[in-house]
Amino acid sequence: MKLEKLTEGILFSHPVEESDRPILAGIRGDEFTLIIDAGNSKAHYQEFETALANQAFPKRNAVVLTHWHWDHIFGAASATGPVLAHRLTREKMMELKGYEWTDEALEARVQAGTEIEFCRSCIVKELPSPRQVAIRIPEIEVEDSLIVDLGRTRCVIEHIGSEHAKDHLIIYSEEDRVLFIGDILFVELYDGEWYWTPGKVERLIDRLLSYPAEWVVASHVYPVQSRAAFEAECAWIRWIGEVVEATDSLEAAKRMIGEKDPQRAEEGMGMAGWFFEGLKREIEKIDK
Repeated sequence: MKLEKLTEGILFSHPVEESDRPILAGIRGDEFTLIIDAGNSKAHYQEFETALANQAFPKRNAVVLTHWHWDHIFGAASATGPVLAHRLTREKMMELKGYEWTDEALEARVQAGTEIEFCRSCIVKELPSPRQVAIRIPEIEVEDSLIVDLGRTRCVIEHIGSEHAKDHLIIYSEEDRVLFIGDILFVELYDGEWYWTPGKVERLIDRLLSYPAEWVVASHVYPVQSRAAFEAECAWIRWIGEVVEATDSLEAAKRMIGEKDPQRAEEGMGMAGWFFEGLKREIEKIDK
């Protein structure tokens, strides 16, 4: 596995779209390495841990899981150090521990709506049948926040949560000025139509930008974003949410987005659909 240097103290892997491998990162300390996420399989994690050791990162380590989704936790069973996660992550992983992972069981959960087709197809690609999935329950529970002092840098682990995952943690390395946001700035996947809501996304963006980060690492976004690039992306997302709130129909919002930015029209229209679904759900809650 090839690793890329972000700062003198941080190395990271590249995401793999085909099997939904997220970025994994190592934050080097004086005698200890903090690893961000465990990956989507034992092989994924083992490749990363070996690559870090080959780059002279301390072999003593701990892994912090950003949230419970399969592509971030399946590799935890291979971790050689302790695993940290939010309380809700641990609870969800205890639930997953009782699942079967055969092709038939995966398909049944897709049909029942407890799994999504996108994840099923990626699991099958990363872990061909017959597969064995070992769910390791994290040993260390994070509630609101935790500081991990690596000597060279302090890492602030904070629970923020989002529509994507209520258990979501972010990690900020103070010396490196790097913020790891996982998938926090993405939609709700497991409740029917994908959605997010403008007001919640607005508040989330404000919270993320409150960190004095020079680099922002999202799990499936490459290249890694500078602060300027992340701010520009956030401004674009905010604008789409504002357009949806200000228009009477999804079609009108899509038309405005297409006229404003033809090069990103398809992506923007998809986001508009998510926002529209989120607003519809908000209205339905009020009506009830």
